[in-house]
Amino acid sequence: MSEPLLTQGGPSYRLQQAIGIGGPRLSRRLLRALILSAIAFVPLVVLGYVQGLDLPPDARRALLLDYAVYARFLLAVPAFLFAEGTVDARCRLVLQQFLDTHLVPEGQRKAFTAGLQQVVRLRDHPLPELALLAAAYLRSRSTVEAAVSLGHPTWWAPNIPDSSALSAAGWWYVLVSLPLYHFLLFLWLWRLGLWALALAKIARLDLQLRASHPDRMGGLGFLNLSLGPFGTVLFGLGSAYGAVALQELVHQEATLESLAPYLIGGVVLSVALIAAPLLVFMNKLIVFRRQATISYTALATRYTALFEQKWIGSSTAAEDPDLLGTGDIQSLADLGNSFATVRQLRTIPIDPYALIPLVIATALPMLPAVVVAVGLHSLVSMIVKSVL
Repeated sequence: MSEPLLTQGGPSYRLQQAIGIGGPRLSRRLLRALILSAIAFVPLVVLGYVQGLDLPPDARRALLLDYAVYARFLLAVPAFLFAEGTVDARCRLVLQQFLDTHLVPEGQRKAFTAGLQQVVRLRDHPLPELALLAAAYLRSRSTVEAAVSLGHPTWWAPNIPDSSALSAAGWWYVLVSLPLYHFLLFLWLWRLGLWALALAKIARLDLQLRASHPDRMGGLGFLNLSLGPFGTVLFGLGSAYGAVALQELVHQEATLESLAPYLIGGVVLSVALIAAPLLVFMNKLIVFRRQATISYTALATRYTALFEQKWIGSSTAAEDPDLLGTGDIQSLADLGNSFATVRQLRTIPIDPYALIPLVIATALPMLPAVVVAVGLHSLVSMIVKSVL
């Protein structure tokens, strides 16, 4: 598997290549993050300054006190772009493992390659990204309309309830900044779909799973290596969640209790989305576990019958001088260990410990909202008490 699967293709990538900022190298990713963040953020500040909306007397109308602006355009957008190289590199490593460990037999390797090529062609088709762009604009419009309908004055619509006309900064926010954020977010959801499709095509192959493999997943435990790099994406998403909560706490007098379902639900949903592609192997593992249990039960029945016939059924077995040096008993113990491993085969190829970094990456940028809600001293006291 030599070609990157998820990120280095499609209309947006080709556009970046054309203007000289595309590619997986760290310097290129940093350059993309700097340029797109500047496009989203700097004109907002300039237009807000011209209209006196950067720091007006009413904090609710202050652009520079809108925490969601910082989170979306200075944290989330760079995180979404920076994750591209690391995620693709790790996914390529995972795909290569199917070949290196011979899970994909020689006779299935052409089908393996053909399935991935189909995913690449779908990635490069212009229609999906055009649909994502349209969805980004629709989502941005609905976000602004929902905020305006609440009747709270903001820097993008400062004259509510007298008028819902957008400010100049508001127009840039609606037409450029917010659609850019939503497009990059939707693009990662699309890439997750491509990753799930690639794994689904592999799951349909005649994989050579090993029932006694110590990972208790038939040898598929390496799939969990694909989860970690998505933590950068989740950090950006968690930043947006946390900033919205902080905005509600500071400017709308919300409480942590009222926001807890939103924050906890955001963490759970985000981590579940990243882990979901691995579930395409669940049905294969269910069938494999059933077949392995039947096979190992039959093997254990034959072996124990021969063992008992030799060492228990014989009247001279107790007097046999070879009994103390025989390997039959050790083989019986090894068979028991293998049978126990088969009985513990997982039908869900997700290691719970692999999800912990994702939870931390999503929840960490929500911490400022929690600190504001409960106070730093109270939060530290709660943590110390829970640890002790």
